[in-house]
Amino acid sequence: MRLKKLVLFILVLGLAMTVPEKVNAAETLGEVFYQYNAATAAQEWKFYDRGHWNFDGNGISCDNNDGRTGDDAWYYTYIGNKAGWTDYVIEADFVNVTEGGIIFRSANPTNATVDAFDGYYIGTDSDYLFAGKDTNDKWDTIEEDGPDASAAYKIGYKAKMHWKIVVKGDTYTLYLDNAKFPTLQVCDSTYKTGGVAIRFRVYPGDLSGYVQNLKVTKLIETQDTVVDTPSQGTTNTPSNSTAPDAPNGTSNDTSNEVTTETPEEQTGENQQEVTEEEKDEGSEEKTDDRAESTKEDVKDVSKDKTDEVNEILDGILLGILIVVGIAAVAIPIVFIAISKKKKSE
Repeated sequence: MRLKKLVLFILVLGLAMTVPEKVNAAETLGEVFYQYNAATAAQEWKFYDRGHWNFDGNGISCDNNDGRTGDDAWYYTYIGNKAGWTDYVIEADFVNVTEGGIIFRSANPTNATVDAFDGYYIGTDSDYLFAGKDTNDKWDTIEEDGPDASAAYKIGYKAKMHWKIVVKGDTYTLYLDNAKFPTLQVCDSTYKTGGVAIRFRVYPGDLSGYVQNLKVTKLIETQDTVVDTPSQGTTNTPSNSTAPDAPNGTSNDTSNEVTTETPEEQTGENQQEVTEEEKDEGSEEKTDDRAESTKEDVKDVSKDKTDEVNEILDGILLGILIVVGIAAVAIPIVFIAISKKKKSE
């Protein structure tokens, strides 16, 4: 029985090892659209009369220079090709940012309102992550739960975070701190192309924090990587493989050829087909026999387990009965001894 258990365990382990293992999506990246450079950033970025923007060795930051408060205290600065940036990956480090995030696919930003960035935005307010977009120069939340965010995306304040936003098609995915799985993912089809902007909400006298090491890279494609262990004896053949070259003077194309067969050849082929059918039937019978044998082995293992459990329970019950029997004999003896002692006294 132990040998059968070992064989079954090895079979199950072998099947588990051949199951494909899906891992996180991998990106194929192209040219670098933008890499932050403190020496040239002030000339490269477009910023408006809202806020005082700083571009230095610490990264990108903003000061409140006009006394705005509440929902009016939002500021953003813009970089990027308005029409040429479609699918891309944004990476940056957020340092001491209490309220801020990244605008992307911003095609026509203006200074009309605090939400007139004409694109999408993913940001944090120190408690939640949330996503939204500009709709007619007004904020429109994409995430449905709550005015700005859902409890599912509550992260709390972190002094330093690494952000990675994958912008592809109609899906926008944020990975925090090199996570394997998305921290936040939303879908919307309003904007197709556009650049990148940094956005902060800064109250008078407060610090915006810094966005550092900003990099925008063209995204060529994303695909799921699958690790698979093929069974022995199989080969992976490329789908675009071609047949070997034909000898000189002949062609590989046989689609238009007409062949004739003699009655003897047809009879031989029929006999061969019958033989192949017999082989297939024999193979199916063997497969059924093996399946039945496996079922019997499983039944044997289950019966063995049941017998073992019953033996253990019988042992426990026998032990309890022995203890009860000893107590039944010992207790009267103790009482008799105590009574005799009291009478002698």
